[in-house]
Amino acid sequence: MKYCFLSILMLNCILSFSQDSKVADSLLLIYNKEQLLGINKLELLLDLSFNTANNDEALNFANELIKSSHSLNNDLFLYKGYSLRGQIYQRIGDLPATLKDYIKASEIASKIKNKKYEGATIILIAGLYSQMGNTPLSRKYYDEGISILRETKISLTLASGLLNAGDLEFNTGNHNAAIKFFKEAQSLFQQLNYESGIAYSYGNFGKVYAAQGRYELAEQELNKCLKILEEQEDYYGISDYLKSMSEIYIKRKEYPIAISYAQRSVKLAQEYNLVEQLSSTNAILAQLYEDINQKDLALKYYKDHITYRDSLINLKNVQEAADLRTNFEVSQKQNEVNLLTQTKKNQRLISFGIGILTLLLGIIALLWYRRYLFSQKTNQIIKGERDRANQAFSELKSTQEQLIQQEKLASLGQLTSGIAHEMKNPLNFINNFADLSSELIQEALDEIEKSNKDNHIDEALEILSDVKVNIKKILEHGKRVDTIVNTMLLHAKPGNINNQNTAINDLIKNYIHICYQGMQVSKNPIDVKIEMDLEENLPNVLLNMEEFSRVIINLCNNAFDAMKTKKAKIGQYTPVLSIKTLMKNNFLSLAIQDNGCGISDAIKDKIFQPFFTTKQGNEGTGLGLSVTHEIIRRHGFELIVDSEEGIGTEFIIKIPC
Repeated sequence: MKYCFLSILMLNCILSFSQDSKVADSLLLIYNKEQLLGINKLELLLDLSFNTANNDEALNFANELIKSSHSLNNDLFLYKGYSLRGQIYQRIGDLPATLKDYIKASEIASKIKNKKYEGATIILIAGLYSQMGNTPLSRKYYDEGISILRETKISLTLASGLLNAGDLEFNTGNHNAAIKFFKEAQSLFQQLNYESGIAYSYGNFGKVYAAQGRYELAEQELNKCLKILEEQEDYYGISDYLKSMSEIYIKRKEYPIAISYAQRSVKLAQEYNLVEQLSSTNAILAQLYEDINQKDLALKYYKDHITYRDSLINLKNVQEAADLRTNFEVSQKQNEVNLLTQTKKNQRLISFGIGILTLLLGIIALLWYRRYLFSQKTNQIIKGERDRANQAFSELKSTQEQLIQQEKLASLGQLTSGIAHEMKNPLNFINNFADLSSELIQEALDEIEKSNKDNHIDEALEILSDVKVNIKKILEHGKRVDTIVNTMLLHAKPGNINNQNTAINDLIKNYIHICYQGMQVSKNPIDVKIEMDLEENLPNVLLNMEEFSRVIINLCNNAFDAMKTKKAKIGQYTPVLSIKTLMKNNFLSLAIQDNGCGISDAIKDKIFQPFFTTKQGNEGTGLGLSVTHEIIRRHGFELIVDSEEGIGTEFIIKIPC
C-alpha cells in the first residue's frame, strides 16, 4: 500500500519504539500467562499489536487495547490504540475505518492537549487523503500537521511528517518541492541516527532521481535504502522500493531484471496483505509480460491487478456500511420498544407486548429485506465492473496496437517533413542558379554574334564568368543535398557489420587528433587545450570502427562548436576538451567533456531528433547527434548526456564488457 510504510514510520515516532517481528513471539508467551494487569497489560497489548505481522491477530490485540483503555479511563493508551488500529485498517485497505480511527485519535490528542500526538495524527490523516487521491486536502493537512510539530520541537516526529509531505509532492510531480522536504527530513534523521528514517530518505531520493532519468544514481540510493530496511525487517518499505527498482529497469528496457524485482515486491505484498501494492505491482508485471510477448502471463497478472483494484473501489466498504446502518436502525427500534414497554408495563401488558413483538419482527424483516436487495444490487455492480474490466482489457490491447501504428506513421511523417524542409533551400538554389545560368549563356551567345566590336567580346566573357560562379554555387548546394542524403542513409544502415576487436584508446587518440587538425584549418579556428585521462590495459571492444569513428568525430566537432560560441560571447576564456576512459562494474565508460556554452533545459530533449540544430544558415544539417545516437543504439551501448547551460557538456558512452 502506497502510504503504509510511511504510516508505520510515523507510528514509530508516536509509540516511541520500532517494529520488530522477532519480539512478537516472546510477548505472546507473556500474554498467554494472563498475569499482567492495569497499565502493564496495556503496554503489552500495544507491543503485541504493533509487532505482530499477521493483520487479523494485530487487529484483535488493538481492539483489546482500546477496550481495556476505556475500562481503565486511560486516554493516552486509548489514543495509541486508535492510532494503531487505524494503521492496521489502512494496511489491509479499509480506508473508511482508517479515517474513523484517525479522527478519533486526533480528538483524544486534542482533549489531552498533546501537541506531538495531535500533529502526528494530522499527518496520518493527510497521508490517508493522499492515498484516496485527494491532493488538495492532503496538502492542507500536511501543512497543518507540520506547523504544529514545528512548535513542539520534536525532531523525529517532525522529520517523519516532512518525509510524508515530500512523498505527496513527488507523486504529484512537484520534484523540487519533494527534494526540499526530503533534504530537511534526512538532515533530522541523521542528527538523531534514526535508521528507518535514513532508509526512507535514501529510497525517496532514489525515486526522484529515477523520475529525472538519473538511473545509476537512483539505483545506488535505492540499494542503500533496501539494505537498511532488510536489516530491520521492514517488509512494507522493501516491497514499495523493490517496485521502484523494477520501474528503473523497465525504463532501461532490461525486462528480466525488472520482472525479478516486481515479483519480489508482489511476494512480500501477498505475504503482508498490502492490497494497493499488489494492485500496482501486478499492473507493472502485466505490462512487462505484454512487452516481451508472453500473453498468458500478461493476462494472469492483469486479472490479479483488476481483482485487487476492485477491492480498493470500496464495494466491500459499501456493503459493510449498509450492514452497520441496518444494525443501527434495528437497535434504535428495539430501544423504542423497550421504552414504550417500560412506561406502559401495567397496561395491557400481554396484548401490547405481542403487538410490539410483531412490529419489531416486521421492522427486522423489512430491514433484512432491504439488506438483501442491496446485496443483490452490489453483486450486480461487482459483476458489471468485472465484465467492464475484461472488455477494457480487450480494448486496451486493440488501442495499444493502433497507437503503435500511429506512432510509426507519425515518425515517418516527421522524418519526411524534415527531409523536405532541409532539402528545399539547396534545391531552390540549384534551380534558380540553373535558370539564371541558362539565360546568361543565351546572352553570351547573342553577344558573341555581335563580335564585330571588341566591347561585345568583353561583355560575353564577363557573362560567362558569372555563369561559372553560378555553376559553382550549383555544385556547392548539390553536394550539400548529397551530404544530407548520405547522412540519412546512415540511419537505415544495419548494425553489427564488420565489427572487430578494437583498442578503444588508440581509436580515440587517432580521431581526436584528426578532429583537432580539421578544426584548425576550418573557417574559425580556436586554440583548445586537450586533456586525456585514458585508463591503461583496457579490454578490446567489439565494434564497427568506421561507424564508431563518426561518433567520436561528431561529439568532438559539437564540443569545438560549443567552445567557439562561448569564446565569441565572452572573449577571454580557455577552451578545454577532456577525454576520459574508465573500467568499472563490467562497463567501459568513454567521457567527452567540454567547457563550452552548454545545452539549455528547453532543448535537451530535442538534441537527438533528426534535423534539429541550433546552428545558423548552412552551418549544420541537424543530423550529427541523431546519427551518433543511432550508431550507439545499434552497437547496444548507452549514451548519457549531462549539461549545464553556460558551464559545459559531457557525453558519456557506457560499453558493456
